[in-house]
Amino acid sequence: MTAIEKLSATGALIASALLTCGCVASEAKRDDLAAPVGTYHQHLISLPIGTLWQVPERLDAQQLIQQLDNAGIRSAAVLSVAYAYGDDRRQIDDEYAKVRAENDWTQV
Repeated sequence: MTAIEKLSATGALIASALLTCGCVASEAKRDDLAAPVGTYHQHLISLPIGTLWQVPERLDAQQLIQQLDNAGIRSAAVLSVAYAYGDDRRQIDDEYAKVRAENDWTQV
């Protein structure tokens, strides 16, 4: 058996074990799992970003807090999505002003 064949066999065994573990874990009910104390990566969606991303609904801080409360999560780190205006695949007029406005909206 070549080294590549051994790696392939080992990879297949590991993948099989991970799939089995994943299937067992996915059978646990949501009620059986404790909610995390906090989440480290949340975003808000302003009206301008929603328009840019073609997302019909906005998500402001009040709505995010309600979602976190409903999930039993006590805290979250909220990150700005102003980087979306710097995406090289888009031509954005007044990019800097839009980045500043998005960051300001997120921090308030």
